[in-house]
Amino acid sequence: MNNSAKILLIIALAAFAFFGIVYTQESDFTIQEQGKTRTGAHIDTHLEFLGLGLRYPGPVSVVPYWLRMPEIETPGDYFQYPEGANLIPLADKDISEIRNSLKDLIEDKFYDSLVFGNLKGYQYDMKQGKIHRREYYVKYSRGDTIYVISGLIGKFLSFYRSLPGKDVISIDQLKKEVEKLSPSIKLKNEIPIIKKANEHIYFNEYLDRDQKIRIRNYQIVESWQETDKDRDDSIGKYYNLIEITKFLDEEAMP
Repeated sequence: MNNSAKILLIIALAAFAFFGIVYTQESDFTIQEQGKTRTGAHIDTHLEFLGLGLRYPGPVSVVPYWLRMPEIETPGDYFQYPEGANLIPLADKDISEIRNSLKDLIEDKFYDSLVFGNLKGYQYDMKQGKIHRREYYVKYSRGDTIYVISGLIGKFLSFYRSLPGKDVISIDQLKKEVEKLSPSIKLKNEIPIIKKANEHIYFNEYLDRDQKIRIRNYQIVESWQETDKDRDDSIGKYYNLIEITKFLDEEAMP
């Protein structure tokens, strides 16, 4: 390379740096616009199994009580974004925590730089300012599969995968799906997957206190605006959801 070419290259690199032009690898994920869909219940509700309910009365938080709760061990439904919370920048140490926790927990083929670049921070208060929460959230899709990465900073990280359909998967199927998502998790035979159900819904839960891991599987309904042949117009579209949560603080473990 001659001197003129070197000078042109240096000028080009400087221009890229000055104007903030960044090369982004092509992604097959699509970021979902937050707040455009609402996760509902299947006939009854899975909210009781998530520790949510009317026991949090009154206008004590900008975030609706059916999304977030003040109890740290049952903080809410983190598949849904914190509606009403203030958007905040994530500090470098927060980003490092999230990135390392995610890398150790979930296969990297289930997220990429586009997904991580769209992770947003949120904050809000509960109980008249006595409880301060800082969270993060991103919702995205690949094909007909929906993913969510969310969590409470310093407390836990949750990863969700939801597939369309009304089928209830077996415990053996659940274990196989978890292994695909997170090979680092070793499900122990001595820890049962507890089945909580009523006449309308099912809710499976596994909690390993040594690994600080929780796995949950249940059915949700997403309310979409667009027409879908699998959609029940009176309710929404059914999905089978798997949650994998890594606890960073024992205080947050149920």
